[in-house]
Amino acid sequence: MKHFILTLAAAGSFIFCLSACDIDSFLDDKPSSDIIVPQSPEDFQAILDYYYLNYTGAFAEISSDNYYLQQPSWTALNSVDKNSYIWAKDIYEGSTAEVSDWNSLYAEVYAANVVLDGLAANAEKGAGYGLVKSNALFMRAYAFFNLAQHFCLPYDEESYEQDPGLPLRLKADVNILEQRASVRKTYERILEDLKESLAWSTVLQPGTNLNRPCKAAVYATLSRVYLSMRKYDQSTAYADSSLSLYNTLIDYNTLSKTSNTPFTRNPAEVLYQSYVPSFATSLLSSSNTISFIDTALYSSYAANDLRKSVFFRSRTGGYTIKGGYNGTTAAFTGLAVDEMYLNRAEGYARAGKAGQAMNDLNYLLVRRFNSPSGYVPLSASSPSEALSLILTERRKELIWRGLRWIDIRRLNKEGHNISLKRVIGETTYTLEPNSIRYALPVPLQEILISNIKQNER
Repeated sequence: MKHFILTLAAAGSFIFCLSACDIDSFLDDKPSSDIIVPQSPEDFQAILDYYYLNYTGAFAEISSDNYYLQQPSWTALNSVDKNSYIWAKDIYEGSTAEVSDWNSLYAEVYAANVVLDGLAANAEKGAGYGLVKSNALFMRAYAFFNLAQHFCLPYDEESYEQDPGLPLRLKADVNILEQRASVRKTYERILEDLKESLAWSTVLQPGTNLNRPCKAAVYATLSRVYLSMRKYDQSTAYADSSLSLYNTLIDYNTLSKTSNTPFTRNPAEVLYQSYVPSFATSLLSSSNTISFIDTALYSSYAANDLRKSVFFRSRTGGYTIKGGYNGTTAAFTGLAVDEMYLNRAEGYARAGKAGQAMNDLNYLLVRRFNSPSGYVPLSASSPSEALSLILTERRKELIWRGLRWIDIRRLNKEGHNISLKRVIGETTYTLEPNSIRYALPVPLQEILISNIKQNER
């Protein structure tokens, strides 16, 4: 296996790896004859493929309303998970320890910057150059977007100039300490990176390497980002572009109803793989034995809805989640075709196109119910009724994928008044619509190092 020493503004690269290993043993390693300076597109793609990447963070799902905990299980959690569950003001309790939801995603930003700096200065600009550049731009945008969903307030054009966004690190030089840009500048950077990634992309459809984005995945990410911004026309257009390149849906009639991992490692519906790994929190693993799916949510699935048996398993006291679209126990947070049908359907409904909206919704749902006669197509007499049906099915289809938190944030900006509630013993905790606590606190370690502004809580 090749080992890379990175030069350029990328000097000191892979510092992010050192947080995951023993520094003394790292320094004791003897020089290797196969160490090279990365120059070719293949060298730089190897950096992007490093296994530590494709992580999206846990806080959004921990803080969401897909599940509940009983008091003894909550009490046994580590302090950060415990405090995130009840939306505490200080979820870190003064600790300056590394927070993976921040550090790991900025490690992805750093790796992308190493590659972009290296491609600009050293790379042989031959075959493969553009695709590697596309992949690096996508990685940076994807990380920035997921960081923004955790640590920034929702996109709102009435306040986005003043609302604190992210430190937009665009160079690999670790000595540059960026302050927080505005939410507006943060989303502009995300969109700029994605659109440039799209321009360089040459792989149209997902292949065997689902940790690398194809063009359909870049379109899908643009659709997701614009949906979070409540720019529904653009979200619809990009969902349509993604579906025009790849639109395979899984017929759930072909899946095991009894397996705890009903999906393969790379199911045909997936455009891009990302996940919440166990090092972030065991709470989101489908093998956890403490969380229960929200009772009302579970009851909302019809008896002949296959998602009821494919997504959930029974255990003492209620129901829990099964393995998702990555064939493992880790929570899948990537991009898939079903999300694009729902994005496009929602956009059609909001544009007054109830018929087209329901066509997309029914096209998806017929593959989720028992065949041959288990599904009766839904109908809507108005765009508003279509939208209501689509949002209901979106809630049921996209469970445990890190999207519910994003949806609550945007929908509450439109007056949906979704309140979240936790009951622990005799105490009830509530997260009110549009609360400032929809932006989680920046890790204290980052505040100490960079002196950036902390979120109000």
